[in-house]
Amino acid sequence: MEIYTNGSLLDKNLSEKLLRAKVDRITFSINGTEKNYRKIMGLDYSKTKENVMHFLKQNKKMKHPVLCNISLMILKENEKDIKSFIEFWRKYADSVRVYLPSNWAGNLKSLDIINKMPFKNKRWTCPFLWNNVTVDAEGNVILCHRDCESKVVLGNLLKEDIKKIRNSENFKKIIEKHLNLDFSSPICSNCDNCADSSVEWWL
Repeated sequence: MEIYTNGSLLDKNLSEKLLRAKVDRITFSINGTEKNYRKIMGLDYSKTKENVMHFLKQNKKMKHPVLCNISLMILKENEKDIKSFIEFWRKYADSVRVYLPSNWAGNLKSLDIINKMPFKNKRWTCPFLWNNVTVDAEGNVILCHRDCESKVVLGNLLKEDIKKIRNSENFKKIIEKHLNLDFSSPICSNCDNCADSSVEWWL
């Protein structure tokens, strides 16, 4: 099981529960430093930092610790602080990930930084198709979490078994296209997730 959180509500009580929940990996989306965190996240940096640091400290005491990652989405507000962000958090976490923002399958057209994306012509098979199951509020199994308008519905968990949906001919065709580096499917055609756009520093 993998969890993504900003950590702002992760008090000591919740940390203890989470550490006992047998989570495989947790990613804390910090996205900023003390000087720009509130502007970016609208949260208190000191409190979030205290929460995350407490969790990381307690995690190291566990017999089977959770793999902990700290992440930052590169924005205009924090792009000059990337090095200091990495240098600080790499001392405490298992990995630090810095990545460019998503265009949410082409739904966001105004992100200028997307145009600066390195290797923007290289695309790879998308891991979400194999590793994730995304269900919308109506119970529809959709292609992935970037399909925020449920444009590609593969089935409905209120009516069908997940195995049947994942083994459907429609889903198999999408998988086959990705394996052949064919991204002409709806959602995939305009999505930047398959591009080599992130850098992760592993300790």
